[in-house]
Amino acid sequence: MQTPAALGYLFGSMMKSICAGVAAIVVTGVSMAHAAPPAPTGAHPRLFLDDATLAAMRQAANDPNSAVAHALSICDDVIANPSKWSSGGYQGIGFPAPFGACSVAWVVRGDDASGAAAVKYFNALLDDYGSVGDGAGGDAVVRHDSGYSMRVFAPYAAIGYDWLQNAPGVDGALLAHARARFKAWTDWYAQSGYHADQAGANYHAGYVVGATLIAIAEAGEAGADGDALWTHVVDDIFGTTMAEAIAPGGVLDGGDWLEGWQYGPLSVAEYAMAASALHDNGVALDGYADWKGALVTRSIYATVPDESGAFIGGDSENSKPYSAVAALTLYASMLGDAPTESKAWAYDLIQRRDLRSSTFPLVGAIAEAGAPAPQPFPTDTASTWYYTAGSQTVHTRTNWSADAVWMVNRCAPHRVDDHMFIDAGNLVLTRGSDDLIVDPSPYGSLSTLTGNAPTVASPQLPGSYQPSQAVWGDTSGVGYTWMRQTQSGVFATRCEYAGQYTFQDRASDIPSAVRDTILVPYGQGDAALVVIDDVRGAATDRPLNLRFHAPTGFTMSGDTARANVGGSDLIVQAPFATAGSPSTMTPAVGDCSSAARGQCEIGRFDSGEWRLEVPAAHPQAITVLDAVAAGETPAPATASSGQGWRATELDRDVEHIAVVAVDPGLSSVTYTAAPGGHVVVGAPQSATGRADVTAAPSAAGCDMTITPHSGDGGFDARPLVIAVDADCTVTEDPPSDGFTSPGGTDTPPGGGGNNGNNDLTSGCQAVAGAPSALALSLILLALGLAARRRRRVRR
Repeated sequence: MQTPAALGYLFGSMMKSICAGVAAIVVTGVSMAHAAPPAPTGAHPRLFLDDATLAAMRQAANDPNSAVAHALSICDDVIANPSKWSSGGYQGIGFPAPFGACSVAWVVRGDDASGAAAVKYFNALLDDYGSVGDGAGGDAVVRHDSGYSMRVFAPYAAIGYDWLQNAPGVDGALLAHARARFKAWTDWYAQSGYHADQAGANYHAGYVVGATLIAIAEAGEAGADGDALWTHVVDDIFGTTMAEAIAPGGVLDGGDWLEGWQYGPLSVAEYAMAASALHDNGVALDGYADWKGALVTRSIYATVPDESGAFIGGDSENSKPYSAVAALTLYASMLGDAPTESKAWAYDLIQRRDLRSSTFPLVGAIAEAGAPAPQPFPTDTASTWYYTAGSQTVHTRTNWSADAVWMVNRCAPHRVDDHMFIDAGNLVLTRGSDDLIVDPSPYGSLSTLTGNAPTVASPQLPGSYQPSQAVWGDTSGVGYTWMRQTQSGVFATRCEYAGQYTFQDRASDIPSAVRDTILVPYGQGDAALVVIDDVRGAATDRPLNLRFHAPTGFTMSGDTARANVGGSDLIVQAPFATAGSPSTMTPAVGDCSSAARGQCEIGRFDSGEWRLEVPAAHPQAITVLDAVAAGETPAPATASSGQGWRATELDRDVEHIAVVAVDPGLSSVTYTAAPGGHVVVGAPQSATGRADVTAAPSAAGCDMTITPHSGDGGFDARPLVIAVDADCTVTEDPPSDGFTSPGGTDTPPGGGGNNGNNDLTSGCQAVAGAPSALALSLILLALGLAARRRRRVRR
């Protein structure tokens, strides 16, 4: 860290807050659908095609680079080469492209050829399954794979019903036939479909969009059944289940997708379509515009510095660590009443990266129709970190250049049944274009050992789950205690994850499990990541397991490991551990089907693994991971300790850095370290998180005494970040946005963008007296938790 005089010079320009921009896209209140208004009974079309949208689509047809022109070109090919488009593909997923493209062509061009082609696929959606005309669909078509096909047949058939009423071949008999199908599909899914009430699951998103678009399309034309479906959609789906999900701390808060971004793009597009359609038809919905805006913001912050990919965060069949942000995700952020600013950011990404959805061209066409002029995300003023409360994931970077160091941390319980890894404390790290710490967890992994999260065997878990964290994570015992970035560029988080060892209704038998991460930038594009692990409740035969994976193998020199990736090296040292010695290995590549669920150590792509097992009843470890230019050799980290504290000191570039871990429960602590930048985690503090610091010169440097501070003033101790000069004079390193922490207990930040403060309830300002995001989350989730405790086969 730099001295206070150097802080603004080196980091001030890149640490400015973007309160004005991000606040517009932060979820700030509990969303709900108010009591169902009368069902829409006006003329068709009712879905997405108001006069302004239709006019914009017709204008866009003249632009060969637009999504509408893309749809028209697909439809022309459908008409010219019908055999090429006859397959329904996997569970009908092949039908939305020709149907959607030609439906767009029909409403834009109005020609009989486009209309006839659209109607052909409307009939296929109603009656077929594997190919056009096979007659293998019908009432039961949505039941395949416990309801997977609902996302294909129901929403697009509803759009066909609504958009094609005047198309060639559509008559009263066909529309009545469609309504009969709609009843069969929605009745079955509500009773028997997979995850019909679990928001944040991709199956649920398919049900929501199908039921919602059907309810609007057939309203007033399906009798009592149609009225009942409309009420169910508005009052039950959006008024209850989705209201919990979109609320502060709910699974959607902040724009992430807990199942990971192999499943996220289509799912968020489906939720966005459903919410936009309801809004357009008179249902008052709160929070969805902000959520759509958060989708693009998360996409930007989750993208690695060279923009080659973004954090996946769940099951993936990609053979690389990251996947590019999908067009569907950005289209979802542009639908309906999304904030104009975030629409402009999303449209800029779409055009700059030349993104299109060939599987769902209709979504792109209606999204771009309402787009403002593209505008790049304002990286010159943007905060360098972003927190998504739904997935409890933090994204941070040292700056906005392509050479930045970028990191993602996670600290979430297992909140959805499928595709979410069991990985509280997991992290990844990239330097410029070089991915240094990656998560190679294979599809379907139920093991913590496949990623970079810490874990310890819990005796009360079934043997096949050990030593991993478990799927019954207690939301009250897992999450961030604090997180913040300072003006010198230090970024720190504390993840508490003891609740991950809850077993069904039994409380965790691991009293305490904590991972602190401190990222310190230095030199020209380098950074040191200090990871502090502390667990109570382990044993010599149940060690703390630490793993870090690089995309290449490690070489060991003494106790120091090095992995080279492109123009960067990852250097790993373990200056302090209660017991044990580090080692390296090369995990096998494959899947976890042949391993006990909690013991798998297989990767989905080639990687090297650094590991440390700490066999002790109270295991503690400090790991230093340097991200440096290839060939650099940082000075060895040194360790010292005293009564209730452990310190690691680093000489990096022209800086001296001391990271100190303090045991909990102390009323006072005195540690010794050399002058420089000090980061103290677990410092004694008041109920408002404040501490006093005094210092005195000593033979070893400075003796630093920390005590809780009473009243106003003092230093923020969450964590304590200070500069100590040669005379042992202490200066606080304040938050990067200039805010001071509001009073209150240590609660994690709420959803949406955060700008340097470690205790924000939402956005840039704390709301006095507002309940914490975690408290709201617990209240809301408790209402529906019991019904969702059953385990289902992973899909």
